[in-house]
Amino acid sequence: MEEAVTERLRCMAPVADHDAIPARSAHIILVSQGLIQLSRIHSPIGRLHEIAEVSVATLPMTCTGHVDANPRKTHTR
Repeated sequence: MEEAVTERLRCMAPVADHDAIPARSAHIILVSQGLIQLSRIHSPIGRLHEIAEVSVATLPMTCTGHVDANPRKTHTR
């Protein structure tokens, strides 16, 4: 999983940012897994969105150009 994220970031990031790609990939995986776990324990959807938005904001603009921060479907509990 981390390898796929690394490859995607490598394609999007400027060459000057390539040294930071492994750490950014790990960060994305950790946040994703954390969001999954929080979802499983029924954390409020608003809280999940807040965490995701803060995480996306930490990525360089070149990496967030294609990020869809809006959910594709509404989750209800």
